[in-house]
Amino acid sequence: MKYKILHHLQFYYQENVIVVQINEKYLTNRTHIFDVEESAHYFVDVEEILTKDGKLEIVYHRPTGYTPLLDLKEYADFYKLDIVNRLLEMNVLENQHTYLAMQNILLKDTRDLLFIYKADQFGSLPYANKEELEQWKNFICSFFGKFTLEKYEKNRVEVLTKEKNSFLNEVEGTDSLGALTELVKNRLTEEQKNFFSTKVQEERISVRQNRRKKTIRLALVVGAIVLYIGTIFAMKAKERQQIDAVQQSAETEITILNKIIDNDSASIEKDMQKLNYPKKKQVDIYIKLGDYKKAYELDKTADQKIVQSLYKQGETEKIEQLDLSGSDYLSDFKKILTYDDATDIEYLVQTSTDPTVIEAIIDQAVKKNDLPTVKTIRQVSLTQKKLAIDSKRQINMIDLLIENNNEELESIYKDNAVNNELKKKQTNDLLEENNALLSEKIELTNAEKD
Repeated sequence: MKYKILHHLQFYYQENVIVVQINEKYLTNRTHIFDVEESAHYFVDVEEILTKDGKLEIVYHRPTGYTPLLDLKEYADFYKLDIVNRLLEMNVLENQHTYLAMQNILLKDTRDLLFIYKADQFGSLPYANKEELEQWKNFICSFFGKFTLEKYEKNRVEVLTKEKNSFLNEVEGTDSLGALTELVKNRLTEEQKNFFSTKVQEERISVRQNRRKKTIRLALVVGAIVLYIGTIFAMKAKERQQIDAVQQSAETEITILNKIIDNDSASIEKDMQKLNYPKKKQVDIYIKLGDYKKAYELDKTADQKIVQSLYKQGETEKIEQLDLSGSDYLSDFKKILTYDDATDIEYLVQTSTDPTVIEAIIDQAVKKNDLPTVKTIRQVSLTQKKLAIDSKRQINMIDLLIENNNEELESIYKDNAVNNELKKKQTNDLLEENNALLSEKIELTNAEKD
């Protein structure tokens, strides 16, 4: 199950439904909450609304064949421009309170897009309340740029100086929604032309340059006009064949991209063979399509990439159900997810240099309040091996240790069997440790903001 955060919302993408959770403290009132059950154009339908563990849960129907827009962030610019162009045509911000964000959009193809979450019209539920043009600029920057939506919302102008992206600078320069729409349309036309023609043009230039060289050599060697003319005609025909081949190659590339969007792995193999895709690229495409067995059949070392991809998407259930015969990496990961053998976990902490493995162990250790493992990871994986572990997970470990120390402090205060001198020493030790942990947490938090 994939899990993403958007401001005060938590999105859980499941096979047939999408669940959006909102902490009840962010609800201004409850009067109009159920207004969102009413169907709206360009939005998926709400199945039910309920409260659970202090959170409001809105369960949405997930139509077959629709993919979260987040999965398309790395696609070709002309595809993304086509998507933005369509979203501008839809312009749901005109009539609905919602969030214009990749987490909140589903896509079937570049003309068939749906939004997930919408708030009521009375402000009971959270939504983006910035000026409409600002929302569009932040969204486009997050879709095409290097940083998150939140970064652009915080200080877009400053972040764009780090991007060095001419298109995003043009987006920033627009002063109306109409100007932004016109910019996107013009850029889309330009990118489509470039995508289809660049390879053909390059090949045409290359073919003509080779033709000139060969023609001069042939003319010098043979010196016969008839042969020269014959050569020209022959090379013209060859040039046309080569250009046609490149054009066909570009069209095949488009076909492959379309099949990736449509999650069509069944018939993509022949297209990739036509273009002589290297094994690594084929494996990456099969992983993107979710055809993990095919990826593993092609390359037995792909198990690590498959498992890491699934774990980063929050798809732990798929990892548990995955069957990659002979994969030790998958076997180790399943041990982490079940987390029922302390010896196996200890061994992995001591021997693994894979940050994803250690991060998965951290997630389970924090969840299970496994203090010995957390302490071992901090000592072995962070201090000794200096593995690059996600700062949020490091903070989670620190929070667990501080919480445990606070519980110990409370226990010491209540324990009348311990003499005052010993109490004082134990208390000072725990407070000193907490201060060090808090300093470390502040450092990590500041680094994360930067």
